[in-house]
Amino acid sequence: MQDERHDGGGVGTRRTLVAVVALAVLAYAAGAVWVFGAEPDPLPEDADVILALAGNDHRAVTGMELLDEGAAPELVISFVARDAEDPKQATAADICASPPRGVRCMDPDPDTTRGEAAAFAELAEEEGWDDVILVTAGFHARRAEATLQACTDAELSVVHAPYLKTPLLDAGWVIHETGGLLALLLDGSCPSVDGAS
Repeated sequence: MQDERHDGGGVGTRRTLVAVVALAVLAYAAGAVWVFGAEPDPLPEDADVILALAGNDHRAVTGMELLDEGAAPELVISFVARDAEDPKQATAADICASPPRGVRCMDPDPDTTRGEAAAFAELAEEEGWDDVILVTAGFHARRAEATLQACTDAELSVVHAPYLKTPLLDAGWVIHETGGLLALLLDGSCPSVDGAS
């Protein structure tokens, strides 16, 4: 007589695997929409300062262009000094080695978006800056804005700097930015850090 007992591993395991994969795909798709769906804001008429976050030279260059166009009287570039030899940071390193008039550089500690937000918030409070143009890559815009809002009451207008776009890099940014958002949601406080100069 044939044993009609079910071994329990076939159909149920397959369904569970399909459900897990489907949930992962949906979560990734939602993350991609969140990461890449941010639109740049219109520039305010009377911004106090431009903040170019660290990450690549495009952000510093975009910040300098906005400063030159008169979008704000001052520019703060977040630049991690230990990255001075990084080719992706060459322009920021040159600018921060001898900042021109109207430009300040800050070296946040920790060198994370949260560290940048805390260091900038401290500087903004000291200077009385209430209207900020935030320059970062489009994929980073939503998390950067949310992180800065956890640290300052200043009005933020986000400008997207160009960045290298490839499917593999974009997939990585979706995972990184979604993870960063989850971390911010779990602990939305602003850390106390040093780093403005």
